[in-house]
Amino acid sequence: MKPISTFQLILRHTLTIAILVGLCAMHALAKGSPQRNPAKTITGTVTLATNNQPIAGANILIKGTQTGSVTDQKGNYSISVNSNTAVLVFSFIGHKTQEITVGNQSVINVELVENNEVLGEVVVTALGIKREARSLGYSVGEVQGKDLSRVAQENVLNSLAGRVAGVQISSTGPSGSSVSMIIRGLNR
Repeated sequence: MKPISTFQLILRHTLTIAILVGLCAMHALAKGSPQRNPAKTITGTVTLATNNQPIAGANILIKGTQTGSVTDQKGNYSISVNSNTAVLVFSFIGHKTQEITVGNQSVINVELVENNEVLGEVVVTALGIKREARSLGYSVGEVQGKDLSRVAQENVLNSLAGRVAGVQISSTGPSGSSVSMIIRGLNR
C-alpha cells in the first residue's frame, strides 16, 4: 500500500469536517429555529380618575422585571413588552397601584384613583434613631402632607427640597433617576 502524504491527510480531514458542518447546518435548518415572541410596544395615557387630568411622572413597570417607563408631561408613555401575558403595574405617589395584563392590547389608558390612606408622622434623626418629636432636646423641622402635594413631583424626596433646614436633596440625572438626601451631613 502506498503511504499517504501529509497534504492528502490534511485534505481528507478538512473534507470530513466540512461534511460534518454541512450536515449539522442542514439539520438545524430542517428543524427550524425556536420562535421568540416579538417585542410589542404598548402606549397610552395615565390620568387622574377624578378630573381626567394627565399625570406627569407616573411609573409603569413590567411586573417581575426591572423594565419600566415614566409618563411625560402630557401623561403619555411607551413601553416594550415581549409577551401578551406581561402585566403592567401603574403607580404614582398618593394613588392606588393598578395592574393590567397586556393581552392583545397595544393601547392601554389608565385612570389612577387617589389613595386616601394617611401616612403617620415621621421624625428622622441621626443614625436612624426613632424618637417622638416631643422627647427630642432640639427643634424638629416639620413638613405637612399638603406641602408635598402643592407642586407635583415624580419623587417624594424632590418635594422635600428647600422645606427643612439642613436637608440637602440632589438628583443624579434626569427624571426617574436616583435622588440622594443628606441630613446635616458632611460634604467632602
